[in-house]
Amino acid sequence: MDSCLEFAPAIELRDIWKILKHFLNRNLVEFLTEEKIPTGQIWTLTPLGQSVIKDAFDIHFQKPNPNINWPLYSYVVRAKTRRTVLIEIGTNHYENTLPKTATNIRKNLRQTYPLGLNPTIRALEELTSADLITNDEIEYGKNRLLKAYSLTDQGEQIREQLLR
Repeated sequence: MDSCLEFAPAIELRDIWKILKHFLNRNLVEFLTEEKIPTGQIWTLTPLGQSVIKDAFDIHFQKPNPNINWPLYSYVVRAKTRRTVLIEIGTNHYENTLPKTATNIRKNLRQTYPLGLNPTIRALEELTSADLITNDEIEYGKNRLLKAYSLTDQGEQIREQLLR
C-alpha cells in the first residue's frame, strides 16, 4: 500500500482490492494463501500475469519461493509483534551473548519496538505453536530454568523472506 501511495496519493485499500479482484477474474493473479482469510492474503502473478506485466512495462518478476509455507508467512505478517519477535530471535547481537529468552528479546526490541513482556510471551507462544521457533530450557543459577528460543528451519526461511 505504501509503495502505491507514492504514485497515486489518493488510492485507498479498497481500490487495490478492486483491482486485484479484476486481475483474479482475468487469471492474472492467484492466491498463495487461503482465499477466505479476512486479512493477510498473499497474491502472486500467474504466468499469464507475469507475461502481461513484462510486455507492458518491461518488468520481470521472480516466482514465489516454493520452499516458503505461505499460509504461515501470512500468519506471521498479520501481527507486527509476531513479525518483530520472529526477526529478533534470528538476529545476532554481537555485544549481547545472552540467550534469547522472553525478557532478553523484549530488551533488545526496546529501542525499535517497545512492548511489554506479556505481548512478547504471547507472540513466542504463537510462534512456538506454529512450529516456527523452538524453546530449550537452560539452567540459570542454582534452581532456575530459563526458556531460550531459536528458529526452526521453517522459521528461518520465513525470517529471510521478511527481510528481503
